[in-house]
Amino acid sequence: AFSVAVSDGTNNASFREVAGSIKVEGAPQPKNLEDPMPWKERHVNADGTPSVKSERFTGPLFAEGVKVDDVKQGQLGNCFLCAAAAAAAHTDPDAIKNMIKDNGDGTYTVTFKERDYRGTLTDKKITVDGDLYVRANGAALYGAGMNSSSKDQMEMWYPIFEKAYAAYKGSYDKIGSGGSTGDALTAILGARTTYSGVEDYNAD
Repeated sequence: AFSVAVSDGTNNASFREVAGSIKVEGAPQPKNLEDPMPWKERHVNADGTPSVKSERFTGPLFAEGVKVDDVKQGQLGNCFLCAAAAAAAHTDPDAIKNMIKDNGDGTYTVTFKERDYRGTLTDKKITVDGDLYVRANGAALYGAGMNSSSKDQMEMWYPIFEKAYAAYKGSYDKIGSGGSTGDALTAILGARTTYSGVEDYNAD
């Protein structure tokens, strides 16, 4: 409901006197989507159900832009993904900003780049909500923002990116025991990646 006050510049100049109100009926409710299953090694019961609960986080998608130190790894063996997200945030923060869209209904759409065997890039859009698996104290169990652990203040871009990547790959379990930083960077930037070992170089 919105209260409306009016003024002609002289009368009710402080807008203290309310002229009326407008009530919006049927406002959209936040959407709930199915979450990727958690990491089997630690957070799934013997019967296949999650042993951890999830809660809705509503903090800002970007608190103060995109920075390398926004990324906080949680209880998931996915340092490869944290490294890719942090590297992209450091070198091309706009790529992170442009790939994550707040849909305004409690959901976010993350656009990954997918390269086929011919090298052709296509967009792969994954939509997730703000429900995150949590620790006993209510803080995010997996990836989190560094600015706060509060549900309504924590910066959301990295945990949403991580959740969408888990959904893209099939579950948190699929990304919880290591992976390829190069593949993750390709999914973010669309660029080709190459690998070279330190043994290929001398001290100079």
